[in-house]
Parts: sequence; C-alpha cells; structure tokens
Amino acid sequence: ATTIAPARFDYHELAPRETIEKELTVFNETAQSKTYGFTAENFGAGDGSGAPEFFTGEENAAGLASWIHFGLSSITIPAGATKIVPFSIEVPSDAVAGGYSAAVFLLSSDKANADEAVGQTEKVGTLLLGNVPGEAEKAARIEDFQSAKKIYSELPQWFSATVENGGGVNLRPEVAVAITNVFGRTAAQRDLNGERGYILPGSQRTFDSADESVPADQGFFSVASR
Repeated sequence: ATTIAPARFDYHELAPRETIEKELTVFNETAQSKTYGFTAENFGAGDGSGAPEFFTGEENAAGLASWIHFGLSSITIPAGATKIVPFSIEVPSDAVAGGYSAAVFLLSSDKANADEAVGQTEKVGTLLLGNVPGEAEKAARIEDFQSAKKIYSELPQWFSATVENGGGVNLRPEVAVAITNVFGRTAAQRDLNGERGYILPGSQRTFDSADESVPADQGFFSVASR
C-alpha cells in the first residue's frame, strides 16, 4: 500500500496571478520499488455525506485541476522508503471568484515487470479546496434538523443537521446545537462539524453526532440548532 500526507490541504485563498508551492509526503509501504505518475481531478459534492465525486475527461480541462502542475513526470520510491513530491498551483489572472475543489492523485501499477500487459493500478490522493476572492455570494442555511427526541430526560442524544450552501464559495461552517433546560438556560452546546468539513457551492451536507456526555444540570432538556 501507499500512504500520502496530508490527506487534505487546509483552505487556501487562490488569488489571481498567484503561484502556491505545495508538497506531498509519499510512503511506499510495500516490499518492492514502485514508480508513480501524477494527475489532478476536479470534484464535486457526492451524496451529501461529504464523500467527493471526482470528475473525468473534459471536466478537468478547466478549474483548479488545470491549475495544478507537477515538477516531475514520475517518481520511483524504493521499498519502505519515503519521498517528497512537489507541485504548484498557478492561479490564472482571469480566475473567476468562487469556490474550487480538486484532488491530486498518485498512480502506480503492480506489474512485476514492464513486459506484463495488465496490472492492477493503485490510486491514492489528497484533497485541495480554496476560494478565489471577489464578488461571490456567501449563503448557508439549515435545510433540515432532526433529533431522536425534542425533549430529553436520558442519554444518549442523537442530532442530525443538513446544511445547504446556496452561495458560490466553499464553506466550513460551525453547526451549533444548543441543549437547554426547562428554564431556558443553555446547559451544553455541541458543534456537529467538529471535524471542520467543507460544503461545496450549490450542495448540501449532513452532519450528525451521537453525544453521550451528560450536561451539568439534571432533569429534562430540549435541543435546537442554529
């Protein structure tokens, strides 16, 4: 197997005419030397769980994938060794304001030698997300909120919130849930997006959490999101 780090790059502001230098750390965990090629693919929101849907073919001729350039055409890593793979993001001067997302992939084949016609291809990647600054709308709302109960007298507590990104930029929202007692005082708060996941433009994402921690107060509690 092959391991790469980081699994996701932190958010970047993609300013027009800017070149951003990045690098991947690649670890070849196998017992044989492996040669890797590189590719970049745009992606969109998948089924609402946060899993990306990668694009193919002409869908990668524009956008963030087309701005990614590799300094090497391939790299060979000995068995059990680690190497650094540099790449750059070259943002064009006419980049349109808004959110962009792509993945950098490493491709390798498990063919034992070059004479073999068929071999299983390994494909591992890391995600990149960023926004080109400018006049792009920012808009988010809670499309749906569910809880196992509205009033709790015992635990565990289960919450689910579906957030819609109606704007044109990538968002990483705080999805706050407030637990209040019968007197209206906040007993506890939870952020369902504790992993700081993104919502892509024009898509929805569902965040949920099973919370077994007991508020400081005892008794009956109600729950609401914001």
